[in-house]
Amino acid sequence: MMGISDSSEQMITGQLARSRFFPRQLVTAADLNADQTYFRELVRRHNRYLHGCGVVCGLEVLLAEDEEGHPQVVVMPGQAISPQGDDIHVPEQQTIPMNTVQECIGPAGERRLYVVLRHVETPLCPVPTLPGPCMPTAGQQFSRLEAGFKLDCMGELPSGCGEEPPCGDLTCELLRDTACATAVCPGYGADPWVILAALDLDAQGAVSAIDYGVRRRVLSVQFLVEALRCLLPRVTAIAPSSGVQGTRMLVVVHGERLAEARVVRFEGAGIRAPIISQAQDGGWILLQMDIADDAALGPQGFQVITPRGVANSTACGVQFTVLPRAPGYGYGYGYLPYGAYGDHGTPGIGGRLL
Repeated sequence: MMGISDSSEQMITGQLARSRFFPRQLVTAADLNADQTYFRELVRRHNRYLHGCGVVCGLEVLLAEDEEGHPQVVVMPGQAISPQGDDIHVPEQQTIPMNTVQECIGPAGERRLYVVLRHVETPLCPVPTLPGPCMPTAGQQFSRLEAGFKLDCMGELPSGCGEEPPCGDLTCELLRDTACATAVCPGYGADPWVILAALDLDAQGAVSAIDYGVRRRVLSVQFLVEALRCLLPRVTAIAPSSGVQGTRMLVVVHGERLAEARVVRFEGAGIRAPIISQAQDGGWILLQMDIADDAALGPQGFQVITPRGVANSTACGVQFTVLPRAPGYGYGYGYLPYGAYGDHGTPGIGGRLL
């Protein structure tokens, strides 16, 4: 006799306990399975609490035709996290014949259908078991469980990952605004399905549109890093890159996405640098830099504050160097004494003296 419990449905809501082995211990199957459950549940909780539920990458839903020209729905390879926290890996392209799709909606008519995915486990490798007092004859048991998936279509929208929080709530929680309620930890969810897309079918049962608006995304760290790299402001150069104590000079800060910069702050004491002009495309900022007689010497980093975020020059490998006031510096090096350029710091252009 072969049998196995569906461990994919066994969730632990309380505290976890793992086995502690010691010399001359009688180790049973329950002890070994307890460790499997312990570490598996740790991964599930990590996925749910830190990453969330939904599609991580891939799993696009497309329309195609088979070799005989019959329409079918295609799901591309990808990765997802189930509402319970299980990893779902789809290694190869999957197809759903249109007759299967139409069976999901019943009678012909304009309907909306949902393509969904869930985690399943398949028992493998049956092996004989030794006879015992309660089982005098030898039987068989499965010795492996293969992680897999199931694709399906539904006429009703499954609860899946639940409703997404209103825009702004997560940001408010991150900033620890006291006006915000404490973020609620996600539950297991009774529904195991991850929603991939919605299919709109016409009266003839053909797919007229594919809607990804119902899909929940789980953003990977790689995606977030790339998004930050492409969205946040960045400093690429400052020219000139050095100045002498006790002088006023015009300095250009080059970079990306610096539009509507509000202020530039230098980390060392003795430098004031109001913004007097900037490019609308955010490619550069013109500063009127006043370097005091007692300004801190040496390389100094600075920050450009913009509505899109803060660009830290040091992180981008850019610094401004303050040189000592001494013979050999000054007019011959292109610098003018304090006040020689006049006052370009007009209000309203953006920025203020620091």
